[in-house]
Amino acid sequence: MTGLVVGQENPLTMITSNSLYEVQSHVAMTGHMQSVLAVFINEDVWQGLSEENRTQITQVLDAKAEESLVWAQESEAEL
Repeated sequence: MTGLVVGQENPLTMITSNSLYEVQSHVAMTGHMQSVLAVFINEDVWQGLSEENRTQITQVLDAKAEESLVWAQESEAEL
């Protein structure tokens, strides 16, 4: 034995859609991976927006982040 461990880290949806189950025999259900979407904006552009627009953008992004998390959890539950 070499002590080498071969592994990969992906959400269950990725494992399924890419047929990784064909080449791996085990999966560790750690629950540590969540669907994440980072949104970046230039600070000068952000500060150039009105407070109302910044609030609206933040609210929409917060809502979509929650929807994305729920979708990811439901998708994994279906597998």
